[in-house]
Parts: sequence; structure tokens; C-alpha cells
Amino acid sequence: MKKIIDVSLIIPLKNDYNIFKELYFYILDQEVLPKELIIVDTTIGGNIEKLKNLKELNNEINIKYINKINCYPGKARNVGVQYSVSNYLAFLDVKTFPPKNWLANYYKLLINSKKKVIFG
Repeated sequence: MKKIIDVSLIIPLKNDYNIFKELYFYILDQEVLPKELIIVDTTIGGNIEKLKNLKELNNEINIKYINKINCYPGKARNVGVQYSVSNYLAFLDVKTFPPKNWLANYYKLLINSKKKVIFG
């Protein structure tokens, strides 16, 4: 079992389910896992059934699915923040595949510094 850190990872999603599916497995392959993954799906009709199938493949991360039709990415991120329960927030765009162990590295940097925000 991987280490879970006190981070909510928020990802807006619109019409990019197949790319999100790749990103999802990429996130699960990281050194540490976020406490929760918040997916804000702005697709008309949503992707809830497809996402339920992915959720069944993982029992380590709490996954929250929010369907908020026709939001732009910035607003979708803000919606995700409202549902977050973690002390720290991380954001990814659905087509952004960060370097391996990015979450672990930035979390350590944030915890060990007096910074309130890190952009990367």
C-alpha cells in the first residue's frame, strides 16, 4: 500500500475521458497518492458510468465526481476546491502528465518550507 498524503488533487474534465483514463493510471503509479481525487466533469451528459469503472480499480484514493455542465477550467477548479477536505490542494489539467513523483517532491518542498503556494 502506498503512502497517502493530505492533498486533494483536482482535475477538470471535458470530453477527454480517454486521456483522463491514461492520466488516472499515471497518478496511481506515483510514489505517493493524494488523499482524494476530485474530478470536475463539465461534459454534457457526464462520464459517471465510465468513471465508476475506474474507481473500482482503486481502493486507496477517495474519488469525488462532480458533474458541472459547461464550466470553463478555472471555474471547474474552484468547484473542486469547494468539495475538498484536505489541507493542501494540487491541480492538473487532464492533458498534463507531470514528471514522475512530482506530487511527492512538491509536497515535501511545501511541508519543509514556509511557503503557502508552489507553482510547478
